Amino acid sequence: MNDSKYFRLFEESILVSGNPLSAIYNLLNGNIYDIDQNEYNTLTLLESGLSIYDIQKNDLMFNIKDFLNKLVQADLGFYSKQYVYIDKNIASTKWVDGVYLSSPLFLHTAYIILTSECHQDCLSCHEGVIKGKNCIGCFKEKTPDHMLKLEEYKTLLPLLKELGVKNIFFTGGDITINFERNLEIIKLAHSLGFDNLYCFLGGNRKIPKEIINSLNKHHVHKMYQIEVDIDFDPSNNKLFNSIIEDNNSTVIFLTVGYMDTVKFKPIIDKVSSLINLSNVYIDFLVHKDNITTDVGLLINQIQKPSFLSYAHLYENNGCMSNRITIFNDGRISFCPRLKPIGTIENIYSGLVKDLTTPYWKLTHEKIEKCKNCRFRYSCIDCRFIETCISGSLEKTSTCPR
Repeated sequence: MNDSKYFRLFEESILVSGNPLSAIYNLLNGNIYDIDQNEYNTLTLLESGLSIYDIQKNDLMFNIKDFLNKLVQADLGFYSKQYVYIDKNIASTKWVDGVYLSSPLFLHTAYIILTSECHQDCLSCHEGVIKGKNCIGCFKEKTPDHMLKLEEYKTLLPLLKELGVKNIFFTGGDITINFERNLEIIKLAHSLGFDNLYCFLGGNRKIPKEIINSLNKHHVHKMYQIEVDIDFDPSNNKLFNSIIEDNNSTVIFLTVGYMDTVKFKPIIDKVSSLINLSNVYIDFLVHKDNITTDVGLLINQIQKPSFLSYAHLYENNGCMSNRITIFNDGRISFCPRLKPIGTIENIYSGLVKDLTTPYWKLTHEKIEKCKNCRFRYSCIDCRFIETCISGSLEKTSTCPR
């Protein structure tokens, strides 16, 4: 420490309060460094401009030298002879409100449910069964009385493009039912030049080669959803055999029950010679009454924080923000699994922005169990799962932390 009087955290080191533990986020390497309440209070005073001497003389029991030396070794801060002002230059979207009289709606992802109909009998669609990531995959719903016509999509899709949508996920139901009609909508999206088009295909059936070719022709990346257990035999799964013939795809393995790496390894061994493992996504299926500690940790995943992710989670919900779901009857939501809260008329009239705030801006600061957690700016949870279990969008009951 020598004759240095002050200590500051680097610009990329963000102090996050918590209870019982607080944390320092290193936004360059994504590491999270745990600190206790006394250490947090000390850093708060140092960041505000107090000298090391001023703090040490009032807390003789706290070995501040050892603590600060550890932070220097962890590349989180530095000593200085004079107080150094550091602007925590974290990206924010609040400037938009100062530029526009009414800040524009900005979307980056749209889920378009082409159909509710499905003749498969997948466990993932059974009552009470949940997936770790419920927006990734297809799901069965009651067929509505009214369905959007092709002419309505000719108005809707260009508007989504204008509002900034880059990624479209086409889902159902089973989109291969009434495929000619669904393909016309996909063709329209392709002609508009969205950055990425995806579709979900599930069940245990062979996908006709002509359907795969049509989707490939219009640059649709297919995501095959396959349910597996410890005895999974790829040779007996018709959908898996469709994947072997299709290089432009991703496999979503839904494990029946939580499987750790050891339990899942035999499955990987079976399929590794048949498909590209870099295009494999692993999720799980559990009953909502069987949320163990391991499952709770998977549902509430901690990601490595970065400048962009921290700024995003500071002001927005990590899953729902800047996303919209269009149901096949014209209703809208901000998650494909949550109940609709409006219609496409809200998009046309511009009123949809008034509907976004309770969903897009539902940060962990607004959730009772999460607001004092040191991981609140790095946690990606699922509000749909929480509504299934607690009945509320604003409660957390699955997280064991």
